[in-house]
Amino acid sequence: TESVVDVWNVNEDGSFGDRINSRLLHGAMGLSTEAGEFLDVLKKHIFYNKPLVRAALGNLLEEAGDACWYLFGILLDEIGKLLDIDAPANACLIGNLAKLRRRYGDKFTEFDAEHRDVVSEVKALEEEGGVR
Repeated sequence: TESVVDVWNVNEDGSFGDRINSRLLHGAMGLSTEAGEFLDVLKKHIFYNKPLVRAALGNLLEEAGDACWYLFGILLDEIGKLLDIDAPANACLIGNLAKLRRRYGDKFTEFDAEHRDVVSEVKALEEEGGVR
């Protein structure tokens, strides 16, 4: 059987090998962690009736900022390098808006959310986001 070291291709010094982009992994793990911390505040509010007082709202703001760092500071930066594009955050946001406009037009509907034209959405994402 393969060990964790073999599966993850970890070098003897503990660094990651060729199969793993450690910046992408770090960014994804960090984003997931911060999302969990954000959700924990909401869980306590919804299920344990903790009020969303100023401190809790400040915590939400902090966790959102941490999540933004992992998303914009690491993940999108690394993806931009891999795709050789200068403004990956702009490509991500502009492309996503184009995709959502294609899906919903001017207004969200449950019907459109459940009956998507994925091919058309991907085309909008690629055209507007500048990634092909």
